[in-house]
Amino acid sequence: MGKFPYVVLNGIRFRVMDFSCDVDTATTAPTTNQVLSWNGTNWIPATVGGGATRPTISDKTSNFTISTPGGSVLQEIYTVSGSSAVTMTLPDATACASMRYDIKRLGTATVTIACNGVQTIDGSASIQLLAQYASVTVISTGSNWIII
Repeated sequence: MGKFPYVVLNGIRFRVMDFSCDVDTATTAPTTNQVLSWNGTNWIPATVGGGATRPTISDKTSNFTISTPGGSVLQEIYTVSGSSAVTMTLPDATACASMRYDIKRLGTATVTIACNGVQTIDGSASIQLLAQYASVTVISTGSNWIII
């Protein structure tokens, strides 16, 4: 097994991998955009995970309930247009901790943002966007919603 020398740069200690390290490329050949990952015994090629998607903007004109987002989604943006009042119901805050929703009223009718069950938005069961072009951003704390 190879050694891992350290290099210090600007007071930060980095581990450097040399060519004598155990890099297993015979079992699984690396492909484009892979990185080396330690599996406990060897360095092996692996696909980079994580990251999120760019938020999309969804326009709504009638009442709707937001479904619980997928794991890579961190933020969703909604605009509400039209001349009829709309109620938007947030998903269960416990199922989407740290999820962010941006809601903007483009239409001329009131937009109500309601909670799922007994959850609250800053202590209230619902909030309203009363003025055209008003907006709000809410984030799940894992138990309720807060306005930021």
